[in-house]
Amino acid sequence: MNEELRSILLDDLGLEEAAVHPELSLEDAGFDSITLVELSVILLDRFGLEISEDELQDAGTVRDIDRLIERRRDHG
Repeated sequence: MNEELRSILLDDLGLEEAAVHPELSLEDAGFDSITLVELSVILLDRFGLEISEDELQDAGTVRDIDRLIERRRDHG
């Protein structure tokens, strides 16, 4: 997992260490609708990546969010 995402999940969103396991579903990791909105805003503010909370929710797992971010970075 990207260390930037790991840092955001732990430090900015306050998720537990166990929650950043790549294979966990977002629900099991502790994501709720507010967490997804906050992550969307952080990604836009820090990296200029426009990823909606719906897209994040559809990702399914922590690893899938990481992959989504990488795809957006690679393709603008």
